[in-house]
Amino acid sequence: MNSNQINLKQFIPTVLICGLCGGGLLILSTMVSTKGWWSMLIYLLVLSVTVLTLKAKKRVEITYLIAFMALVLTFMLMSYILYFYISIFVNPDNGITFMGHAWRFFAILGLAVLSGALMGLLFKKQNQNLAQTT
Repeated sequence: MNSNQINLKQFIPTVLICGLCGGGLLILSTMVSTKGWWSMLIYLLVLSVTVLTLKAKKRVEITYLIAFMALVLTFMLMSYILYFYISIFVNPDNGITFMGHAWRFFAILGLAVLSGALMGLLFKKQNQNLAQTT
């Protein structure tokens, strides 16, 4: 395999487990509290745990691209679990049109790309610091 190619089988199970657990935590936070900032802390915690788990496995070399992809996929999975929970169980007759759902899909995708890019840079910086010390 070329060094520029990414083997999805190496990090998809971690992304799925962390994304499902994170989505469950988001649902639990909406049941327990009405404070919206808890969700930001949960996103930060779960995204950090995802990359740190990938680092701990030692099977995956964490590059910026792998960190970015893992973070975006985890963020999207968590967000859609919460979105479907709210759409189906909390407010089923919300009257949102197809364009409303499409707009929300692209808004969540944009937030996922932004957060993945920022946190990917954070973990890329850590990898560069580790490479310089060795």
